[in-house]
Amino acid sequence: MGEHYTEREIIIRLTKVEKICADRQSTIDRLCSKVMNLENELRLLKSSRADALANLGLKIAAIEQQIAHLNLSEPPVATSTKEILILGDSIIKHLDAAKISDKETDLKCIPGAQCDDLLRALATQLKSTNYKHIICHVGTNYIPQHDPRYVSNKLKDFLALVRMMAPNSQITWSPILPKTNDSLKRGINEINKSIFDTTHLIKKLNSPFNHTLFFKDRKGQVNSRLFCKDGVHLSHEGVAALENSFKWNIQNK
Repeated sequence: MGEHYTEREIIIRLTKVEKICADRQSTIDRLCSKVMNLENELRLLKSSRADALANLGLKIAAIEQQIAHLNLSEPPVATSTKEILILGDSIIKHLDAAKISDKETDLKCIPGAQCDDLLRALATQLKSTNYKHIICHVGTNYIPQHDPRYVSNKLKDFLALVRMMAPNSQITWSPILPKTNDSLKRGINEINKSIFDTTHLIKKLNSPFNHTLFFKDRKGQVNSRLFCKDGVHLSHEGVAALENSFKWNIQNK
């Protein structure tokens, strides 16, 4: 006969065996989890690289298409010259050019416009008129449908194309204004910062405007009185603030 054990001893030994098995299984599970995580990271790495290359190809194709569409290789022969063109979406709709500058200024507003819309409008303007200074206000209509990185890259491509279309003009970007509508705030600061940090890489591009009048303080609190109820478009006070901001920036650039 084998050794004799008390019930208590049997319970203790069973408990130890169960613990050893549980610890072993736990270790195996952790190792399996790590392996699976590594496999997922590898798949993501390969997928991201492919996606990055595909996105780059699409971006280049889009730029080539825009260049071909706008016929940038043959700059239009303008019949007149003016000082300033302010080109933008509905945010600039109610601006009065006479309150911004006493120089000859055209203001071209396209409600709902994105970059391609403004490029087509600019191509039309340049067929008849050269401008010493072109100011572009665009970007709001990409938010919140697109992530900040996409919008930043789109704006950089846009500014580079404007630079190509008007090689003898000063080109300035007017940053996206802050918003009081929560659904439209996403990424605005990130987009603006990206443009501020990289516009110097585009040859002969002015540094962007700085619309500090739209903030109450240095902490970035937005002055809600400058916006309509939708939190996007400008109130009468907001229109005056943007006119003053344009005027100050033009005089101090």
